Amino acid sequence: MKMIYILGMLSIASSLNGQVPIQPAMAGSTPVSAIIGSQGVSYRVGQTNMLPRPFSHVATKASTPPIRLVGDQGANHRNWLKIVQTTDVRGRAVLHTNLAYVEVASGLNYKDPATGKWAPSKEEIEGYPGGAIAQYGQHKVIFANNLNTAGAIDLQMPGGQEMKSEILGLSYYDTASGKSVLIAQVKDCQGQIVHGNQVVYSDVLKGVQATVRYTYTKAGLEQDVIMLAQPPLPEAFGLSSTSSVLQVMTEFAAAPTPVIRALPGATNDVLSDEMLDFGKMKMIQGRAFLLGTNAPAAAVGKQWVTVSNRTVLVESVPFAMIKSSLSQLPPFTATILNPAAGSV
Repeated sequence: MKMIYILGMLSIASSLNGQVPIQPAMAGSTPVSAIIGSQGVSYRVGQTNMLPRPFSHVATKASTPPIRLVGDQGANHRNWLKIVQTTDVRGRAVLHTNLAYVEVASGLNYKDPATGKWAPSKEEIEGYPGGAIAQYGQHKVIFANNLNTAGAIDLQMPGGQEMKSEILGLSYYDTASGKSVLIAQVKDCQGQIVHGNQVVYSDVLKGVQATVRYTYTKAGLEQDVIMLAQPPLPEAFGLSSTSSVLQVMTEFAAAPTPVIRALPGATNDVLSDEMLDFGKMKMIQGRAFLLGTNAPAAAVGKQWVTVSNRTVLVESVPFAMIKSSLSQLPPFTATILNPAAGSV
């Protein structure tokens, strides 16, 4: 069985220039719903007077299966109406309408720019000049053909705020010595649309064998770094596996200033975590796990930092917590990057 390790990092809670085939979309997830009771209303069919009449005034024997229609809806809810046709004591058809239930989900609908009305959001990515685009949701994302492009991932949040980002690479940081080393950096790579709502960039890093996957959902955007082979050990750079953390660095060329709430001790005794609040969207905690197994996931800490006037999201997981899982991957024998101490 092929094993891959996913650094499920950045999570924010829609053919690339003719070169990326669009695959059949996967079925959408089941939305959360709530049942809300409501008094019914009945109408006599074929009469001028259509005033509401209590259900007790008509026969309740249904003559046809109920029909469900969409009623009022908004950004995160949709009212479903149930219409039942019955026959009264005189044999006349009577329609009963009431609220069947309210469907509730984050990002359920979006304002269709063509009509100005609410329309169902779609977890769909399609070809776009120079890349691909997800545009049928409250947030929209443009994906560049090449991940090694400034602002390769262009996210427009609800309300119009823009966030442009690109992965820089992977590094080790030794918490005991304070030394850091860049072990892999992004290189030219081609994106591909898969499963309808994902863009996958293969062979993305120089120094480590990995893939980067972006998943567009109604509720947000996820960035996963998928390790396909073992990275070099921290000891290869004069660091310690016991005290080092593996980091994913993502630069933001444009982004609103988040409200940062420190969550000390949220991940482990070594790392803290931060809640990054951008208003209608937030960056939540990531996970690192071995795909295809029941191995426990390791929590990933993150910090929003400024390095040489550049805004970088640094996401870290203790190497000791994932070392055993990484050892199950194929060995990686490519040339290791020359260490760049103190790079981050």
